[in-house]
Amino acid sequence: MLLRILLLTAALLPGFSSAEPVTLKCVTSEGRKAADLNIDLEKKVMARGLGSFDIVQEEGNYITAYQRIMSGGIGGEVFVLDRNTGEYQRGVVGVYYTEDTINKPNEKGSFGAWVYSGRCTKPQL
Repeated sequence: MLLRILLLTAALLPGFSSAEPVTLKCVTSEGRKAADLNIDLEKKVMARGLGSFDIVQEEGNYITAYQRIMSGGIGGEVFVLDRNTGEYQRGVVGVYYTEDTINKPNEKGSFGAWVYSGRCTKPQL
């Protein structure tokens, strides 16, 4: 009986802790639609859009994931999600090229850091 109560309580909480994969709907801090966030805690993977992140830490309310820049790139991205509120922060550091500069042999690219934030929620059934 106690186990049933605990499971029901966990199912009603706004956060998630299930080992089942979950898809969250996300918006940016400006309210614009962002790519869905797919989280698989059992496999330690998060995915959004075309990018995949390795979950490197689950601590309290937070999930931290890291994405290496694609082959040949420099830098990476850290994605931290508050599993109770759905708020996220992303930090990206690296050397990036535009379509105009990526294939030019002497182009150094643009070295920089960018921060993004928003919120992800579970869709209502």
